Amino acid sequence: AEYVLHKDSYAPKDNDPATGATRRLTVLAYLNEWQEGDGGELRLHEDAGDQPVPRRFETVAPTAGKIVLFDSPRVWHAVNPALRGSRWAVTLWVH
Repeated sequence: AEYVLHKDSYAPKDNDPATGATRRLTVLAYLNEWQEGDGGELRLHEDAGDQPVPRRFETVAPTAGKIVLFDSPRVWHAVNPALRGSRWAVTLWVH
């Protein structure tokens, strides 16, 4: 799967729990064996105020056993498309 640049919560502007507004922390656990060139990398973007900087980001490889935590209402992120095989992850949102 590929996910475009977004945040997991837009609180406090959005206070509807159905849209994820109450999410405070995102936890990702990667499950699949991954090799360079497989795709599916997580991109954690810098922000400028309340907007992301599309070309300034850190890349996280989806390596089995890796756990990533970030602040849901603050961190802009995206996921590159998987190029070979499937990308498996478990996502937990702490409210």
